[in-house]
Amino acid sequence: SYSELAGWVRHLARGLRGVGVERGDHVAIVCGNRPEWIAACLAVISAGAVVVPVDIQIGDDALGHVLVDSGAGHVFTTADQAGHLENLGIVASSKLILLDAGEEDGRSWRCLPASGDEDLPDLQAGDGAALFYTSGTTGAAKGVPLSHANLAFQIDSLLGADLVSEEDRVLLPLPLHHVYPFVMGMLTPLAAGLPIILPQSLTGPQLVRALREGEATLIVGVPRLYGALCSGI
Repeated sequence: SYSELAGWVRHLARGLRGVGVERGDHVAIVCGNRPEWIAACLAVISAGAVVVPVDIQIGDDALGHVLVDSGAGHVFTTADQAGHLENLGIVASSKLILLDAGEEDGRSWRCLPASGDEDLPDLQAGDGAALFYTSGTTGAAKGVPLSHANLAFQIDSLLGADLVSEEDRVLLPLPLHHVYPFVMGMLTPLAAGLPIILPQSLTGPQLVRALREGEATLIVGVPRLYGALCSGI
């Protein structure tokens, strides 16, 4: 629910402040789509930091480049990715925050030392909110910063276009490390108060299952995804 998501975000944001994340710091997310991804992202932004969404399928060299170039001090990830990140020698275990671990693992997001009175900063329109890496056509990936004003303008434009109604239910199958699904599939539905449906995978059968069980009325996709959907049908 929205109240549960808000509780997660407050806990994580205060927890990040509790482990030393300051305004303007960069925090990476190396993880596939899941509800905790959304909570972690919103928490990073609420803490005044800049979220760096990372493609979990990029090669080791590219991954190392993104983490080093961004200067990400902490990384949200999952248990299956944690060992790989540590083996790269870029991220220390103490800097990893696991989104799929319980309280028995000290690296779990649930174990962040958040205090109830931890102050969260007042954010300004020009503050950095997200840093997306893209290689364009050649060369190493370059970070493209987006401010709160950039994101708010896109959200307001989409909501003003009357593309969605308050009855819609949004299927979000695209990976959130791209700007398009980040804004169109996550931030805009949340701003409109709509449910977001996350399929287990991008296979045709799983997309059909998510459409049916989630009672989706709107899909955020690209041509290749629609091809997989048609194959599943």
